[in-house]
Amino acid sequence: MSTHRAFPKQKHTQTSRLADSAECPCRSNEPSSTKTYGICCGPWHAGLQATPQRHAPTPEALMRSRYSAYVLQLGDYLLATWYGESSPGSIDFPPTKWLGLEIKHSAMSGDAGVVEFIARYRDSTGRAGRLHETSRFIREGVGEAARWLYIDGQFAGEPDAADEDSRKPFRKTNRSELGEHSQEIPE
Repeated sequence: MSTHRAFPKQKHTQTSRLADSAECPCRSNEPSSTKTYGICCGPWHAGLQATPQRHAPTPEALMRSRYSAYVLQLGDYLLATWYGESSPGSIDFPPTKWLGLEIKHSAMSGDAGVVEFIARYRDSTGRAGRLHETSRFIREGVGEAARWLYIDGQFAGEPDAADEDSRKPFRKTNRSELGEHSQEIPE
């Protein structure tokens, strides 16, 4: 059950450098149905500055907008959509070129949601890799103030931290070191 919590306006100084008519970085589902940034992730990025605020309506929409925020290096957006207890407090963007997002599975039940995805990238040395994660989300607030927040993620092949210590409600994941949790793709 979700408790209502007021979300103060965040001070966001970062804005997207991507035109609304450009292809959205998340490439929304299948190539044949690709949406523009202005109708896909752009509204959620701009929505935190709007009055009233607008938020991604599903865990999958939030996951896509967070991927696009990584591509566009919108750290303010990423921090504003991170569940408070698991937020890293700051984000450093390693020299990474994001190449694509594939949603493998998405589900929600009540105020909880999960999204399994694979994000492909190329690191600063030119090596290709992929990040395969199942992310957890929580919805807080009610009505128009309701919003989905990213809690944490479990990387494919990694033991479930909740099994190791059931007293911890959320697992914190360090996103600053992609190489530690990603797979190199052989050339």
